[in-house]
Amino acid sequence: MIKRNFCWIVIAVFMLSQTAFAEGINLETVYPYSLEHKNIYKTVGSATNPFYINIESYDAPEPQDVNVEILLPEGLTFNEDDDWQGVKTAKGLIIKRSWTLPANYGQNFDLLYLRANEKLTEGKHDIVVKVSGKSWQKNNNITFTHEFGEKNADAINLQEKQLDSSKFNWYIQSVTLPVDNLGNKDDRIQERTIYIKDTALESFRNRMTGDGATNWAAVFNHPAAHLLLEMRNPQQDTRILKFRAELIDKSTGETAVGLCTASQSDNETEHGWSGKSGIEDASTAMISLDGKKSQAFIIPLYVDYFRVVEGEYNLRVTVFGNGQEKIQEVPITIAKKRSMGLFAVAFSFGCFILVCLTIGQLKNVFLILALKALLLLRCLRLWLLAALLCRRLYLVICCMCF
Repeated sequence: MIKRNFCWIVIAVFMLSQTAFAEGINLETVYPYSLEHKNIYKTVGSATNPFYINIESYDAPEPQDVNVEILLPEGLTFNEDDDWQGVKTAKGLIIKRSWTLPANYGQNFDLLYLRANEKLTEGKHDIVVKVSGKSWQKNNNITFTHEFGEKNADAINLQEKQLDSSKFNWYIQSVTLPVDNLGNKDDRIQERTIYIKDTALESFRNRMTGDGATNWAAVFNHPAAHLLLEMRNPQQDTRILKFRAELIDKSTGETAVGLCTASQSDNETEHGWSGKSGIEDASTAMISLDGKKSQAFIIPLYVDYFRVVEGEYNLRVTVFGNGQEKIQEVPITIAKKRSMGLFAVAFSFGCFILVCLTIGQLKNVFLILALKALLLLRCLRLWLLAALLCRRLYLVICCMCF
């Protein structure tokens, strides 16, 4: 009887634990958000900063609809987004949207940009996030500090021109290439020139020198060059931006083949780190503006060695995000490396052919050399015998004298 009651108690506890932990929800919110996951918790002036929200659901037997509400303090606005709706209330601006969480396990996240205006006072402020379902509700409270900051010369010039500050709060200062992975420029390499491997003879050279076949998957996942991107951020925004580099044909102005992503090893199979990326003929990356007035990024460029063609191009650099886009083009040259190893292999191969063509003459030469070697050996033997006879004769004369 005791054992039976104990079993029922264990079963009941197990069922209660499963019920308690069913349909679990994790809510994560960060403001201002940084790609490096730095804890900033501070905004300056009228800068635009990203707000990150992530809802993780697990142990859900079926999909469920949730409502998300974000209450912003007075003076904090958001850039318009089709997925989010803003509603003004007596407490402040409320941003709303709906999500459908998948069954079993799912993760829904988004990034929206908030901007401070002159009504946002200095000091600490709170952002209240509420996520609710049919039978549950999760709340998060974010505390950040706002500072007015000082108006810099770039921001004053933009205001004097009466431009839309939401479109001119960051831009590309300069593009420099090639540099190494630390951003240092090598004066021995010609500026704005990318040197690539010659695929026609690379594998042959490796086999002839004993290195084996070329591992092109490893070659494609190694950048052909690095690019130094310098950004200006006069309003000290914090943003997550996308970077794209493309080769542009100078004569037609269209995108040319040549650049690729790190996951691509060739145009057919694309077996790499992440398979198909959905972006062709471009090198891509993500960058994060962290609120500094000037910021530099070292970005790798990957080349499709099988399709790229030597020549003169324009490198189009595009930085975009949240409906904003900045483009800058610089002229570059694609040149193939001329390996001395290939010359050595070709010279050796030519010498081998020359030997094969003169094999008859070489036979006579080898016979003459062999005869001369035999004569030399006989001369050496006679010389040794003469030396021995002289030694014996010397000993005989010495014995007769004494």
